[in-house]
Order: sequence, then structure tokens, then C-alpha cells
Amino acid sequence: MDPNMDLKEPEGSEVKENQEAPETFQIKEEQNEPEKLSLKCDVCGKLFSRASNLHSHSRVHTGEKPYSCKVCKKTFRDKYNMLSHMRTHTDEKPFSCKTCGRNFRFRSSFTVHMRTHTGERPYFCQTCGKMFPELQSLKKHMMIHTGEKPHSCRTCERGFSNRSHLVRHMQVHSADRPYQCQTCGKGYGYSSHFRRHMMSHTGERPPHTCNTCGKRFRKTSELRRHLKTHMAPKHLLEGINR
Repeated sequence: MDPNMDLKEPEGSEVKENQEAPETFQIKEEQNEPEKLSLKCDVCGKLFSRASNLHSHSRVHTGEKPYSCKVCKKTFRDKYNMLSHMRTHTDEKPFSCKTCGRNFRFRSSFTVHMRTHTGERPYFCQTCGKMFPELQSLKKHMMIHTGEKPHSCRTCERGFSNRSHLVRHMQVHSADRPYQCQTCGKGYGYSSHFRRHMMSHTGERPPHTCNTCGKRFRKTSELRRHLKTHMAPKHLLEGINR
């Protein structure tokens, strides 16, 4: 065959410009239209796409809880939450992390856990820009800026932003001193106070030192928290050490 010979396409095989390819070769994506939020709650105005969702939501206002746990009799507004609760009795943990093998009872807990592997932090503070993997952590953090302290000691009326801090504080008023020094017999309500006291007997000094002010700490986490006092305005750090 002559290499200089023109090779022509068979008649009818060419595709004209702007001509659509045969239908068998077209891949058309089906676009799912978002559901229309046409159903409105008469009480709060929240919109829903399905009547079943609106009906379930209405129980928030009526207080109705028709689903009951057969084990502990706790009641719930919807069936899904009741079934999720049942796992606390059966110890079922159907959500498994393929990265570390840890199992979870609830999808929400599993979702938050996965962010420890991905590094995702979708919730951020609009005041200081700090980011968090879950909404609850952001809400607790915001109390640093607002000064809100919803947990109050009934004995001395001191307020705390975190419930765990209140529980720890209550040991101040309690006669219970579970941490006893075997050397001098002095008792402490907090393990951290007890360990600090023991250093007075051993002569041990905390290993982590602040290069700015020289203050020493037992844990790197305590040192990191302390360093914020040198880097940020004081009013933003109120309550951190409580």
C-alpha cells in the first residue's frame, strides 16, 4: 500500500461539529432535586419536607413521648432514639472504626471519633478562630468568651462553666479526703494536690518549665495551657484552670 495514499473515512462515519454522539455513548447524570420544605410547624415555624418528620417534631412542643424502653421504662419522642437507647442495655456497638477497630453504639459518636483520624474540625469559634471536631466542645469553649457559668455550687455559690469542674470543686466542702500522705498523714481531695504535696517530701521538682516565667509543671498539657497566658489576652483565658 502506498504510504502517501489518502485514507478516507467510510461515508456516513464522520461526526459533524456540534453533532451529538450516539445515545449509547452518552452518560447523563440524573440530578436529584432537593426536597421542597413545604410543611411548616405552627408553633416555631420550622419547615419540613415530609409529614412524618413534622409530626415527630411536634412532640418537642407537646412533650409527648410514645416510645418506651422495656428495660428501664425511659420514654422517647421517636422510635429511632428509643432503639439507639436500647443499645445501652444490650451493649451492642454496630458502628466500627476501620482505622483503629474501636466500636460505638451511636452513629453520632462514631462520626465524631472518625475526625480524630481525618483531622476534620468543622466547628469554629467566631471570636478567636479555634476549631473543634464536635458542636458540644465549641459550646463549652464559647463560655470562656461569654463568661457563662451555668453550673453552680449550692454551698458557696461559686460558678463553673464545666460540670466536671463543679464535681471536683465539691470535694472542697466534703470531709472526704481520699488521697492520704503516708509520710505525714495529710489528706487531699484532689489527686493533683496530693502529688504536688508529695514533692515536698521527695524534693522532686516538676520536669516541665516555662521559658518565659520559669514556672514549672508536672505535665506537658499543664505547661501548654499555662503558655496561653503569655500568648492571649487574660480575659479570654478566664476559667481555663478551674
